[in-house]
Amino acid sequence: MGIAYSHLLQEWGIDNIAGMVGNIILVVVTAASYYIGIRGLKNENQHAFVRQVYLSTFFKLLICAIGILIYAYVFRGSLHIGTIILLLGLYIIYTVLETLSLMKAAKTSSN
Repeated sequence: MGIAYSHLLQEWGIDNIAGMVGNIILVVVTAASYYIGIRGLKNENQHAFVRQVYLSTFFKLLICAIGILIYAYVFRGSLHIGTIILLLGLYIIYTVLETLSLMKAAKTSSN
């Protein structure tokens, strides 16, 4: 999204580089947490799967909050609230998609 719509993001006052870096970090963290969720799905204890999903969601939120704090510290003179909203929106999108795909995987594995 950052490269294709960079002119639109700049019009909205969003830092394009911070958005792309945040997107890449969230992709990597989401892939890792999806792997953890699938591993929890293979566990005999059904509560382990739920714990893994909650843990991965919390871990992504923690990474996103740390990223926003780093962004706020580095760009404290020219902070754009639109960039923060974009990063939180990306967190929500990735979390919803990951949770839905894990729930679908859990449903198909129980059959």
